[in-house]
Amino acid sequence: MSATTTQWSEQRLEDFAGVPRYIFKHMNSLGHSNDAEDMAQNVFITATQRLDTFDPAKGTFQGWLMGIAQNHIHRKARGAQVWESPVGAFQTDDEYGVEPVQEDISIAVTEKIFVAERMSKVLELVYQISDARYMIDRSLVLVRECDGDISKASRQLGVAPHALRHSHRTVQDLVQLVDNSLNVHWARRAAGREGQPLSIRELLSCFPESKDDDKQWLRTVPVAILRCGGWNVDQESLYAGVMELTGYSANTCRIMVNRCRWYYHIARTIAEYGTLTDSPS
Repeated sequence: MSATTTQWSEQRLEDFAGVPRYIFKHMNSLGHSNDAEDMAQNVFITATQRLDTFDPAKGTFQGWLMGIAQNHIHRKARGAQVWESPVGAFQTDDEYGVEPVQEDISIAVTEKIFVAERMSKVLELVYQISDARYMIDRSLVLVRECDGDISKASRQLGVAPHALRHSHRTVQDLVQLVDNSLNVHWARRAAGREGQPLSIRELLSCFPESKDDDKQWLRTVPVAILRCGGWNVDQESLYAGVMELTGYSANTCRIMVNRCRWYYHIARTIAEYGTLTDSPS
């Protein structure tokens, strides 16, 4: 007898909660974000019909769910329409009797496609917001052609090592800002929170993170700005307030506050719309 939805315990439902977000992120990479919700529903149906086949000795329930989700995504990537099958077909289709996520060459290839698509989207946005595209091109040479070897890349590009290191860190910050903002956007869509105001926590989570001493401002200055009243405060008062809270010099505060203002604008736009336009995609 097939399982029923009454066999979904509270813990199992919590395990499933991350599946729609996982599906949306990958389907968006394939250009099929509009199909993500239907796919998530069908993953739930498939799992419900197969609950009695889950074997905890072979892995976690969440891993088992992700295996089903990956199967659906993989078939979509190949052009198969998995959500058009009748519910009854899931009971006998062996392709859906999946085990917990495990190594599989086809899934590995699909994951690489997702990563490539994701990076393509991120770099597209980074190019749009950067006023110095040559820095991005330098970083790509450093990463792709020189495997991160600063000395080798600086010789190849004819750029001083310290200048290349600085520009690469700047690009890394932008990449992380865009990537984090996209994560917030997809999480909000998966949770049905589109159109709702962004929370302070969501905005701060978009900012780049770094343990480098010279980047501590990325964590302290945004918080100081909020404590001073945010962008509603006049500019000179904001500079003075941030200087008092952080101990940075007046000139440094001006530079950092202006950089944060730019980051906030980028983060808010991408987190709300998934792009840099001012209207939903």
